[in-house]
Amino acid sequence: MNAPHRRPRARSARILAALVLISVLSRPSGAQQSDLLASASLEGATRADLQRVIARAESLSALPGTSVSERNQLNSSAARAKSRLEIGDFDVGDRIAIYVQDQPTLCDTFAIRTGRHLLLPNMEELDLTGVLRTELQDHLRSRISQYLREPVVRATPLVRLSVLGSVVHPGYYVLAADLPVAELIMRAGGPNPDGDLAKVQLRRAGAVLSSSTEAGPAIAGGATIDQLSLRSGDEVFVGERRRVGAISMIQVVSGLAGVAVALFAMQNSRHR
Repeated sequence: MNAPHRRPRARSARILAALVLISVLSRPSGAQQSDLLASASLEGATRADLQRVIARAESLSALPGTSVSERNQLNSSAARAKSRLEIGDFDVGDRIAIYVQDQPTLCDTFAIRTGRHLLLPNMEELDLTGVLRTELQDHLRSRISQYLREPVVRATPLVRLSVLGSVVHPGYYVLAADLPVAELIMRAGGPNPDGDLAKVQLRRAGAVLSSSTEAGPAIAGGATIDQLSLRSGDEVFVGERRRVGAISMIQVVSGLAGVAVALFAMQNSRHR
């Protein structure tokens, strides 16, 4: 008599267990959140990449069981990607190296002006608001083709970074965004005798973007300015090797002197 009632209960239990399992497996992991945050910041991201970041972050944020901290991180990732789509990757003062075949006046480095406008010779101002680095060359080619027939255009975004700390020539450097950060350090003369390439930090407005444990392996692996999400105004700081303090050195010398005196005394006692 009770058998018919047990089957629905067993089926309900299995369904409930499956739903719980799906909920657990669907929750955003720390790695997923980190990947989304990195993708939202990566300067080499395309428009489609950023749109996928927004969609993925919003879908993960809406899942049952997502904690407040996880939801905040996901919302931050989506907001960052939306901001880039709205504002773009270029700001006032940024510079772009442009080459247009057979057009000497258009082969130069041009600065972005107020309003994120780019002024090229004999052309109307070009608004770069909402333009990503990955879209720049096509965007410029489209504009220049209104004045020239089938132009051959190359555009390279330039980034102004400072190299500070224990390097031979600290200062500001303007470089192509696809240049390896290791090359940037070499252009600053490389580390001085006190410098330690294992202690490189990436900083923005005084805050650490990447610690030496994060940045070091990436730089050694050939990571570029773009890949490390650096932008104009950021700093590459090379730390110093660990030094033996003056007091410690005195203690070491005193200890060695004490050992020498003891050995001398032992030798004299043997000869007596």
